[in-house]
Amino acid sequence: MALRHWIWLSSRKVRRDRLWQLCVRFNGAQGVFDAYEKELVNAVELSGDEIRSLYEDRNLEKALKTESECEKKDIFVLPFTHDLYPVNLKSTETPPVLLYAKGDIDCLAS
Repeated sequence: MALRHWIWLSSRKVRRDRLWQLCVRFNGAQGVFDAYEKELVNAVELSGDEIRSLYEDRNLEKALKTESECEKKDIFVLPFTHDLYPVNLKSTETPPVLLYAKGDIDCLAS
């Protein structure tokens, strides 16, 4: 699991429920990133703007920069698949695919 793919996915202009459908269909953020445009269109009902948001910007530079900045500032980046992602939040209908946290993140797991 590459954190940069989760950062990339979380910055897409796609409804959260559709992001989750894509993650399930393509086995996570990297699978969505690697999918061909035709696969994305056929997998989930997406608007034209959502398809463009997913397919036209396949550059991970911004995500890598965000990842680096977070490391420098001691900000934790927790994708949905992380062990410390809050269980109560995870059990909601469409939880965020990514959380940013600062400080003691161990308290998130409870």
